[in-house]
Amino acid sequence: MAEFEDPYKKFQNSMQHIHAKLHVLDTPIPIEVQSQYFQLSQKVRDGLNKDIVLNQKESLFDPEYEHEFKKRLLLSLAALDDVDAYRTIERYNEAPDDYLSDFAKIALEECKMNLERSLSDEEQIFVSTGLGGREDKLRFFIVFFSKEEHAFTDFQVERTRKEVEFAFGNNNCELEEFTPFKDYITIKALFPYKMDIKDMLNGILNEVNQYGDFIQYNLLITNIKEFNKDEISRFKTDSKKSRP
Repeated sequence: MAEFEDPYKKFQNSMQHIHAKLHVLDTPIPIEVQSQYFQLSQKVRDGLNKDIVLNQKESLFDPEYEHEFKKRLLLSLAALDDVDAYRTIERYNEAPDDYLSDFAKIALEECKMNLERSLSDEEQIFVSTGLGGREDKLRFFIVFFSKEEHAFTDFQVERTRKEVEFAFGNNNCELEEFTPFKDYITIKALFPYKMDIKDMLNGILNEVNQYGDFIQYNLLITNIKEFNKDEISRFKTDSKKSRP
């Protein structure tokens, strides 16, 4: 895990100091789309007039309006701490325009956060990651690699699965996918945002490797995106080159 140690440590340290309710998208949305959303969101907030925005809300459902107008209207509604705005975005999410589908999901969560902030003294924080999460958990994509690229045996796969399920169950983690391939295993799971994932994963590898020392300690872990087969292959190649 050496390649990810520094950025992961920075991420972990930042999460340890959060004492607020997290708002995390459940649906994975590309980071570049989220970046576009929040950049435009900052712009539409300037001089925002709540009454004008609410009076225009039904335009969101009218196909005659231009894309840019509807995009800005959606983000303007999301910026309001208003039940009517939230219900409008919620209704729009049932059948959004294709080009605004991802924006609509983010807008709903942002509006929910603004509404809860106005009704509660609890601090609200929007956490933006490519893979999203749920409630107080963030989603990560993980890859375990076999040593020397040897094919996993059925016993090794099942031993690994059992250790993962046991450790995750004891640490309030939610295993969503466990998929074995010839010489690597992919995992998608939800982890409490303050936990030290690296320590837990190393503990799993220590337990698994008592049965034959067949998994590398150099693994892939990210909350940005799911890697496809080609990307995983490139990661393996790059990891070999970086080894002393």
